[in-house]
Amino acid sequence: MYAQDFNLLDISSITIGDGWRFYANVFDSEGGFKFPYFGDAPNGTGNISSIVDDQGGVPQAPQQLSVFSCCGTSEGHFGTDKVEINVFEERTVGIDDVGKTFVFAFDAKGGNIEPPTTALAFIQTLDPTAGYSTSASDTVDTTNISKVAWGSFTLSITIPDGTFIGHILQFGFRNTSSGFAGSSVYYDNTVVTKSPTP
Repeated sequence: MYAQDFNLLDISSITIGDGWRFYANVFDSEGGFKFPYFGDAPNGTGNISSIVDDQGGVPQAPQQLSVFSCCGTSEGHFGTDKVEINVFEERTVGIDDVGKTFVFAFDAKGGNIEPPTTALAFIQTLDPTAGYSTSASDTVDTTNISKVAWGSFTLSITIPDGTFIGHILQFGFRNTSSGFAGSSVYYDNTVVTKSPTP
């Protein structure tokens, strides 16, 4: 269904490309929601995401995806704010997806991530008729994974019935940070497959 190892994407482009997008939620220091912002996942700007070429082992070379938070007055928020960054691909659930299991596999390695930053990978569906609330989800915490060795991870969700038709399927990565703390995590070899429910 989908595979991306980031090796053929243009490392000099201003966006990641291949449909990767971001959605950010900004909260004040006490957790009150302030505002969102979103768009195509950027590359080489120092904000949100970048294609890099210096983090791979043999299975990850030559290029990888770096995902990180961004705090700065240029976005209208400050170091005490909490910024949640989501970098993801998305599809719309159709009738052919009912009863199928989506499996999201990827490699990951810690970057300069430090407290209070948290990070995770996700596959989820959102219901646009209910304020884009989460209707199904699987996640794995990548906050404390190795900063030396790459690891491999797998997530999955099943589309149970026809009420999910029209929901948004997303798979990708999230980190949440504040105080300008280090927040990067590296990802590679993203693959999503769809199969009959076991």
